[in-house]
Amino acid sequence: MLYLIPFLLLLAWLAIKRPWRMSIVVTDPGANGRRIDSEDWFGNYYPADTDDPRPGILVVGGSEGGLHGQVDRDARAFNREGYAVLAMSFFRGPGQREALALVPLELFQHALDWLGGQRGVDATRLAVVGMSKGAEAALLVASHRPSLAAIIAAAPSSVVWPGFDWSRFRGLKQSSWSLDGEALPALPYGHFVRAKGVRSIYEGGLADLSAYPNAVIPVERSTAMTLLICGGRDQVWPSCEMAEQIVVRRREHDGTPVTVLSYPDADHGVFGSPLEKGDKPRRFGFGRPAGGNPEAQADSWQRSLAFLREAFARR
Repeated sequence: MLYLIPFLLLLAWLAIKRPWRMSIVVTDPGANGRRIDSEDWFGNYYPADTDDPRPGILVVGGSEGGLHGQVDRDARAFNREGYAVLAMSFFRGPGQREALALVPLELFQHALDWLGGQRGVDATRLAVVGMSKGAEAALLVASHRPSLAAIIAAAPSSVVWPGFDWSRFRGLKQSSWSLDGEALPALPYGHFVRAKGVRSIYEGGLADLSAYPNAVIPVERSTAMTLLICGGRDQVWPSCEMAEQIVVRRREHDGTPVTVLSYPDADHGVFGSPLEKGDKPRRFGFGRPAGGNPEAQADSWQRSLAFLREAFARR
């Protein structure tokens, strides 16, 4: 029986430490920003350094939740370009739900309303920048808020997916999102294929998309200028394939044209602001980052800034 002791100790350690659980990060806004703690959301706000009305940008991260340093870094970088920017936490923050499941889209609507109501912010020129699950949320919000000026969706999804629970490291059957208290229809995950990794559950789900048409994000309802950014070596989900699905759907419904930046040698970490002094290189997804990420991030960041200038100028 003694041979069972190391095994039991390992099980106990796993149960206590849960090494698969992504740590929760809530980045401090520093001297240039301030923490906003609303009833149902919170974030870091970085006002524009001018009295003239400026466009506002809502920045949301992905399945890591909280206020990750990479999300806050992007928000600060947009702020240095002269924009009023709100980096928002929508789950896994203090007082927020632990699992990414049935997150109300109203949270993002409320955050946008708050941002548009701030002194020095032009409420007619608002944009949402989302990464991964944040991109999924951004496209959903845009489909229910036609007044948005622009959307930047990095590593985007064309459909609503079920949720995820880091505390148990498992997918959920519940939808990630809700609206008016009702779950939004979600495309079920496919079967996990070890050789392909986590991407396989999304590829398997998309293979059955025809059976779940209501899970498709109705991107044609949005009139916002839209920029999609994807990596051909995305190891989390097939973002470039889903970006093309978004383009096709917009085209079929005579919607506003979509711009796609596709980088064959980049992965899920295809987008991000330039690193500042002391910053650690960003990591996304699983495994070793793709070698094309730095070049893709540098190029997509500059082209994103140009895209926003054009979108806001049109308003």
